[in-house]
Amino acid sequence: MRKLNAQQLVNMCNGTASEVFAADGAISSVVIDSRKVSDDSLFIAIVGENHDAHDYVAQVIARGNTYALVNDDFKADLPNLIRVKDTTQALGLLASNYRQLFTIPVVAITGSNGKTTVKEMLRCV
Repeated sequence: MRKLNAQQLVNMCNGTASEVFAADGAISSVVIDSRKVSDDSLFIAIVGENHDAHDYVAQVIARGNTYALVNDDFKADLPNLIRVKDTTQALGLLASNYRQLFTIPVVAITGSNGKTTVKEMLRCV
């Protein structure tokens, strides 16, 4: 992923930054699994059928040098939060806006078998 500064991501998803926010911080990965957060990650708190990832935001932010995309109604007052109306919709908007940064063709991989293998092979090219 091309590194973006945090303020760019706020703009790309029509979000609002928390009061304490490192706007010039670099973000090099986007994750929805709190166990996969590393330095310079944006954690997107998705609300699912069985789990609400907002439950893990404080833990993610405590690791340091990370950001979190949360719903507007998330009550915690933590640093480096990007607040949006709906995190699932914001993820789609973020992906769409990120894709527009590149002038490369889009490739669709379809079929019943071998999609992951082909995807990983293309990733190495």
